Amino acid sequence: YYYAPCCNEWKALVIDYYGQEMLDKFINFIDNVCPEVGEDLHQGNYGYTLDGRPILLDYSGWGDC
Repeated sequence: YYYAPCCNEWKALVIDYYGQEMLDKFINFIDNVCPEVGEDLHQGNYGYTLDGRPILLDYSGWGDC
């Protein structure tokens, strides 16, 4: 079900902080709207704030999306 090349810990924290619906929307965006995002989503592009919230630092290269 969830294709996202980011770690499960990060996805679990997204659910904790922002809710399941937000993660579902993000995964839908990656899988269906702009798959190029998924190609560029790697450990250097997601992380955590000092207080532990999961964040995206950069989610895509340049292109048509």
